[in-house]
Amino acid sequence: MNPYVFLPIGSITISILIILILDLLFKKKEILAYISLLFILLLGGICYYFLENKNYEYLGNIILDEFSIFLLILSFLILFLILLVSVKYTSTHPSSFDGYYPLLLFALSGMVVMISTQNLIVIFLGLEILSLSSYALSAIDKKSVSSAEAGTKYFLLGALSSVFLILGIVLVLSSSHSLSPSDIFFVLGMGLIIAGFAFKLSLVPFHAWTPDVYEGSPLPSTTFFSVGPKIAGFAVLMRIFKIYFPNNLPEFLSHSLWLISALSMIWGNLAALRQFNLKRMLAYSSIAHSGYILMGFLSLGKGGEKWILFYLLAYLFINGGAFASLIALMKEGREYVEIKDVAGLSKRSPWLSAFLSLFLVALAGFPPTAGFLAKFYIFSHAIQNGFFWLTFIAILTTLVSVYYYLRVIVYMYMKEEEGEGLGIPGYSLIFALFIFALGTIHLGVFPKQALYFILKAISSII
Repeated sequence: MNPYVFLPIGSITISILIILILDLLFKKKEILAYISLLFILLLGGICYYFLENKNYEYLGNIILDEFSIFLLILSFLILFLILLVSVKYTSTHPSSFDGYYPLLLFALSGMVVMISTQNLIVIFLGLEILSLSSYALSAIDKKSVSSAEAGTKYFLLGALSSVFLILGIVLVLSSSHSLSPSDIFFVLGMGLIIAGFAFKLSLVPFHAWTPDVYEGSPLPSTTFFSVGPKIAGFAVLMRIFKIYFPNNLPEFLSHSLWLISALSMIWGNLAALRQFNLKRMLAYSSIAHSGYILMGFLSLGKGGEKWILFYLLAYLFINGGAFASLIALMKEGREYVEIKDVAGLSKRSPWLSAFLSLFLVALAGFPPTAGFLAKFYIFSHAIQNGFFWLTFIAILTTLVSVYYYLRVIVYMYMKEEEGEGLGIPGYSLIFALFIFALGTIHLGVFPKQALYFILKAISSII
């Protein structure tokens, strides 16, 4: 047994204990944020130095291969960016936000456990650590009724999805892994696992929690929900499918994913048309994007893996940047997330309106952004594998999405000034916005370097 196999989760656990103690000592959360940032940079550097180009395994329960290490670095990047956008928010908000930074590290530990194993029970353990941290993060604002409501709703519905997931895992592990209709346990178990993950990934018809939780939670927590659990969940689901279906997905599973993908794209985009709260609009948008990502799963074993990971990487920068732009609108502890609040924003803050416009056109899929290439790769690969009607639905719903994304830009540049938002964003938030924007443009113009690392990562699971 190589001790390096425990390096990621061990180092994060030590960091959590230190941050928990410091959280009691420091009343000024800004200090705690910078200490957490330092820890993430240190942990990311150590893990990359010791684990690059290595493959470690412990009893089949912990696996650190190229795929895990790629996702590990991605998880550290996600938390680094979330910490950057949280600094100003938590230090100026009227609520105390006690425990916020330890909870973020707890959530990171759950993601690391999920992506570092192929054992279904250990995956469930990691998912529950991530979920419990997320429930607490959504209700972290003690002075907000909507935050408490979001946390309660997230917890109750999340607990139900966990029941589906653990029951599915039990049925799959107790079956013969046969794909014949006679093995009802395996078929039913895999269906329940998909239902459990569909909740975590905001896929129709298990999406109902998403807009309410996104709207009620504090913006930094919402930013994390929109990228962290989604990227970890899709990556783990990919590994599960590659374990049980190494060549092609069975017909019953392929049809189910086709239907879920189509419904998510249709409902997500149509519901977003009616939203004037930007958090709810982006929540429904995230449902639609989950449907686009799921299209890649229909081509697993035929090259779809790399386009899924590329879409997830692009989505991290684009969607994270969109929510970070909303955080920059905060003023005197109040969030300004109604569409009327961005009216005339180009006059109050040309730089912020430019950032938000970039992320919105990227979400819509305009070149030369990462959003365009991510959709182009997923759609073209789906056509190559015969999913013409699903691609047709994806293109139509993408055209629908252009309306509500561009509507926000119209408000910023062509409406009379009405909004009140925009305090002093802080250097850390500006730096985060710059990283989000750089990633959005770089992946859209120079995707080869990212694809090199993605191909290297998926080589260990193909």
